[in-house]
Amino acid sequence: MTEKQKYKVGNKLLMEVVVDAFSEAGNYRLTSPKGEFLEWFSEAEIEKCLADTPPRPKVTQEVMDWYRKDYPNEEEKSVDEVLDKFANTAPIDSDVPKWLFQSGCSVSELNKRQHALATLIAYGPEAVEVIKEKRYKVRIPNEGMGPDYLVKGSGGQIFLAQKGFFDDLRYELTEEEIKRNHEPLWGTEWVKEVE
Repeated sequence: MTEKQKYKVGNKLLMEVVVDAFSEAGNYRLTSPKGEFLEWFSEAEIEKCLADTPPRPKVTQEVMDWYRKDYPNEEEKSVDEVLDKFANTAPIDSDVPKWLFQSGCSVSELNKRQHALATLIAYGPEAVEVIKEKRYKVRIPNEGMGPDYLVKGSGGQIFLAQKGFFDDLRYELTEEEIKRNHEPLWGTEWVKEVE
C-alpha cells in the first residue's frame, strides 16, 4: 500500500442503507441510497448494527422550529459566523437560548445541548432527534367575546389572545411553559392535552 489509508481494519463505520426487499427466509436486502446492492441481513444482524449506533443528539421542538424558520440555508465559513447568526436570529427571550444556556443544568448537560445544536447546524434535522414533549391547549371561556387562548408569540412571550387576532402564534404549549407563566391554570379543565 503506497497511500496512507484514512480508515483502518476494524474501524466501525456508520452508513445509510435502504431496505430494498425481503427474502422468503425472512432476511432483508440492503442497498445504498443509490440502489447498489450491499448484502442480505437477518433481523438479528440489523438490530445488532442498530444497537451499536450511537444515539442522535436531542433538541427541543423550539430549537427545531428555530432552525427551520430562521436559520439561513447557506454554507457558513466559520464557527464564529454560525454563532453570530444564532445570536441574531434566536430572540434572547425565546426558549432556544434558554434551553441552550439554562442555569441550574450540569456542565455535562449544557455540553450535550451545545453539541446537539452544533450537530443540527452542521448536518441538518436528520442528524438529531426532537425531544417529544406533551403539548397542551389552554382554552378559557370568555362569554360574549368567544374563548381566550394561552398562546406563545414569535418572541417567546406567553399571553392570552383570541383566535385569529394575531398571526404567528403557537397555541400548543408544554407543561413547563404553562406552569412557568400561568401556574394557576395548570390542572384546570381548560388545559387539554393535544393528541
